[in-house]
Amino acid sequence: MITQAYLDYEIALVRKTFMYYTDRLYNYLTIGSDKYQQWYRDSLQLYFLMMLEESVILIDRVSYIGYYEMTDDVLRSTFDRIREYYRTEVETVGEYGDSNITIIVPTTRDLYLVDWKEVTIDIVEDNTLSFTLPFLISNIDPETLIVNVDDSDPIPCNVELDGYHITNNIFYWHHYFDLNIGNRVYFKYKQIAGL
Repeated sequence: MITQAYLDYEIALVRKTFMYYTDRLYNYLTIGSDKYQQWYRDSLQLYFLMMLEESVILIDRVSYIGYYEMTDDVLRSTFDRIREYYRTEVETVGEYGDSNITIIVPTTRDLYLVDWKEVTIDIVEDNTLSFTLPFLISNIDPETLIVNVDDSDPIPCNVELDGYHITNNIFYWHHYFDLNIGNRVYFKYKQIAGL
């Protein structure tokens, strides 16, 4: 039967072992050694086992993870698996004994909107050389920006005689043909900020 004291001891052991492996991973990574890859894989295994043990709740000497009852055999096999990673250096190198690990899960967001955004500008004056963009260029991924005129091929960016450039959210035209009344400039891009 698993007691709370026994479970606490096992959690402390896996935390110490995880910290040891993470330190070794970091050390090999900073010196540029490929050995960090094995320490990384082992650290991931230990992290999973640590999260498993920390999720166990004991109620009247019965182990639960969430609503599911865990048998003592499952928990003991988890404890045995952790001991496969244990090294005596865990106790002698570094100060892992009193470490209280707080796992911070970063908040994430999608880098792009799900779909492409499209904007069309109608040219209302002959020989138009520049205009202000109706979107903030700083809010888009410049690698995804596609510009074309009247459904032509995409126009290259930052080409002196055959393209356009954008400075301070102003679109400057210097392609081989002029923008005149009736032309339509199409912008297609993925937005990364200002969502």
